[in-house]
Amino acid sequence: LMAERAPSLTLFIDDLESNHASVAAHVPEVWRLQFVGEPEIAPYAPIAPEAHVRIDDWSSALRWIEGKLDELDAVSALMTGAA
Repeated sequence: LMAERAPSLTLFIDDLESNHASVAAHVPEVWRLQFVGEPEIAPYAPIAPEAHVRIDDWSSALRWIEGKLDELDAVSALMTGAA
């Protein structure tokens, strides 16, 4: 799917360590956010070393995602001379 659609940015959000390892192995260019949204579970969920970041609250996760989108916009603007 990634090869077919060729997105300029891809974010993977998941709570499981094994899923992050798989994505890192198969599509390393994908930004990986480990997110465990259940406060009761989060302290016990193993940290995924292959994730770029571990964030367990939506407001912080949203800021991180928006930051990645802003980076893409900045690079796109530089490439098109719109900066």
